[in-house]
Amino acid sequence: MHKQQGIMAEQHPSLQKKHIQRISLKAFGILTLYPIFFIILLFGGLLSCSPPQYATDFDLPPSLTKAIDLFYLENNNEKVLAELQKTIAANSSNESLLLSRILTSAAVCELGKADSAAYLLHQIDTISVKQNPALLFWYNSAKGLILFRQDQLTKAYKILYSSLFASYDQRAIALNKRLLGRICEMSGDYQKAMEWLIESLNLFEQCKLPKSVAVNQKFLGTHFLIMGNFSDALQYYEAAERCFTQYKDSAELFYIYINYADCALQQNNPVKARKYGTMCLKQAEKSNDAQMKTLAYEYMGEVELKEGKPVAAISLFNRALDSSNTIFNKALTRKATIYMGMSQAYRLLRDYTESLVYAKAAIKTVNLCGEFRPAAYNNIAQTYLCLHDNDNALRYLDTARILSNLATSSIAKVDKAFCETRGNLDKMAVKQELMQVGHRKQTFIYSISIGVLLLGIIFMFVVVRLQRKKHLALKELVTKNIEIAEAGYWNKNNVAFNPKQKSDGQVTIEENKYNDLFLNLCNWIETDKNFCRSDLSLEFIAKKLNTNRVYLSRAINDKNIRFNDLINRYRVHEVIRILNDNTNPQVNYTLSGLAKEVGFNSDSVFIEAFKKQTGLTPSQFRKNLPQV
Repeated sequence: MHKQQGIMAEQHPSLQKKHIQRISLKAFGILTLYPIFFIILLFGGLLSCSPPQYATDFDLPPSLTKAIDLFYLENNNEKVLAELQKTIAANSSNESLLLSRILTSAAVCELGKADSAAYLLHQIDTISVKQNPALLFWYNSAKGLILFRQDQLTKAYKILYSSLFASYDQRAIALNKRLLGRICEMSGDYQKAMEWLIESLNLFEQCKLPKSVAVNQKFLGTHFLIMGNFSDALQYYEAAERCFTQYKDSAELFYIYINYADCALQQNNPVKARKYGTMCLKQAEKSNDAQMKTLAYEYMGEVELKEGKPVAAISLFNRALDSSNTIFNKALTRKATIYMGMSQAYRLLRDYTESLVYAKAAIKTVNLCGEFRPAAYNNIAQTYLCLHDNDNALRYLDTARILSNLATSSIAKVDKAFCETRGNLDKMAVKQELMQVGHRKQTFIYSISIGVLLLGIIFMFVVVRLQRKKHLALKELVTKNIEIAEAGYWNKNNVAFNPKQKSDGQVTIEENKYNDLFLNLCNWIETDKNFCRSDLSLEFIAKKLNTNRVYLSRAINDKNIRFNDLINRYRVHEVIRILNDNTNPQVNYTLSGLAKEVGFNSDSVFIEAFKKQTGLTPSQFRKNLPQV
């Protein structure tokens, strides 16, 4: 029994190492098999990314062709719907009927009924649409337009962007690029907005659609106005004005005059701004168009603010709010800008409480519609500054900056692939190839990202399991060492040292003499815990036992142990006994203090002896002691 306990004490470190090695091999197997499994999944996913085969195009009946032509002549949507009804009534082919329904939703959308248009589009059989590339192109174009009118800008951008890889109608491509430009404008990416609008303008010129060109010139003028380039802005506005005057389009001329008023305001020319604002107001009241009236009242309110007349401005803003309540579409966008104007007017009146009410209303509104969020947060920050609430002011200013950056980066991410390959998209074959490459690249990156994430999760799981098993092994090792220590000291119950025997197995009288000397040594060491003395040596103990150093050294060597190891074993067991006894005041000593208490003169010798005997460092042992 003694021999088995002694061997167990010596083998604990090796048993622990072997156990941890087995765990590591299992983890290595998991980590090796997983990448192989992941590569199989990755290549399977890439092989499934081949593009679908499309059906051939179809012939359009005359009424449908005319409806499409009218749609791209700007503001002829009632006529478009009339021609589409002719196509539907004529029992045309299924493809023509589907396209008629798609264009009906687009025309209804442009009449200011985006939600009704979305409902009509939703009723269309998308399975049949997806089987024909031309129908899918028109469907995505209409859906992108409707989403844009519903202020779902990110979704609209993605769908409109995807339509650019087809070339079924350059007019549709031109309109889609115009919408992409307007989305970029609303998201704060003015440089990209101008690029899209210029591309759209060039396409409209190639298609010989001067009125559509003028609409783009109007938007480009607005972008130059935003950047403070008034000369170029006015140049674009004047070119658009000439075209709209030629076509007698009073609605588009209204928006040109609104832009003139805006330009005059930014140039600190309220007199000129009032002139154009009054023209717009008269035209809006004459046409009784709620959206025009809302804009006119709002801009006249801005003029009053510019001239330092906040009371008059508030009156106009209130009239703008009344008119905005009747607008079916874009009501939230207009309300947001009006609330910001009201907030600014009350700041001028030093009524900061009322200013804060409208600033908060603007925040609530922009969070619903998604537009002008940076401006609204900047506005409320100005009100908080007037209230000397610097903490809230800084918080809203930081939010405004973050929102501005997020809006720009959101568009930039979706647009990046097209920016890099735009010059090679002239031919359909090149477009198809690039689309496939981009799709596979995205799939590859996505698969890699997911794979790395899963690999990381599995790796962390394996590491945690290993740490847990290692922790349990250390706990078990500590427990066994405690059991050995509690069994007693070496000569009684704990370790049976193997005496050197003769080949015939007989023990001589002389050997019995040395064995008795060894037992006397153990008894002396245990008496009064003499092993805790730091001055122990062979000579010193030999004198205490009335023998000489040579005899004592031989008695120890016959047990296959060295003098220092014997003493250190007693000392280590004493440390284990102290650490396991919470009632012992020495249990709270530092490890260095304990080492000195049991007779070690050096921390390094203590650590080495402890680890040699237990398989653990003293700190590991203390850390893994069982909780009482």
